[in-house]
Amino acid sequence: MTAGEPAWIDLVTPDRAQTQHFYHELFAWEFVDSDHESIALIDGRPVCGIWPDSGELGQGLSYWHIYLRVADLGSAIRSVARTDGAILWGPGDYLGLASIATVQDPVGATFSFWQPHRTGRLLTDLPGTLTWAELVADELAAIPSFYGAAIGLDAAITRNPGRRYRVLASDGIPVAGVVHSATKAHWRAYFSVPDLTSALAKATDIGGHVVSPPVEAAIGSTALIRDPHGALLGLLQPTSGLEHETADDNAGYPCTLSL
Repeated sequence: MTAGEPAWIDLVTPDRAQTQHFYHELFAWEFVDSDHESIALIDGRPVCGIWPDSGELGQGLSYWHIYLRVADLGSAIRSVARTDGAILWGPGDYLGLASIATVQDPVGATFSFWQPHRTGRLLTDLPGTLTWAELVADELAAIPSFYGAAIGLDAAITRNPGRRYRVLASDGIPVAGVVHSATKAHWRAYFSVPDLTSALAKATDIGGHVVSPPVEAAIGSTALIRDPHGALLGLLQPTSGLEHETADDNAGYPCTLSL
């Protein structure tokens, strides 16, 4: 288990039933429901949580929320107090799975710390599961020091042929990308698909729409979509050995993308 890696992800939505239908059709997710939340599953293993939006935070919109693994939640919270970030909520418990706290980093992106109560990982890197995450922000200067102090991540740049790509790394292992964009700072989630073209066609047929068409990025072939309630997510068809003619550290996306 790697410090700083995405450990869990939630989707907040104003219509749980319609949202479940969309993602069942797109990713073949199944669901276990309770009064307050649903857990999405593939082959019986969790891939994300789905929560209803009261309107207090999301204002009736749908959005994703990423949790980053920490070894010691108390230490991470104390570290935030020594930075320009802020603890928005917590510490608290997440369904008996982990201790959590919700954080706003110095550039305005919101995420949560996740200290698991037991070993095991979220199902990732298979079709229909979380496979990558990016921190998207206009001002990047404060990111290395904050994530270094709070989680112990190092800022680095990977170099594919002709392309630079900023990452946050733990012990030399990249755990997330960092992308410059003139928009509200946020964490972006990517889900793996075996065929990007087919996935985009399916998403459009069932009520989603394409925000950014396919590009060949440092992490693979990617595109951005919105689900029927507006939640922004990336689809990623992993590839290797990509060749690029021009330098581009923005993953191919427009720098004025709005949330």
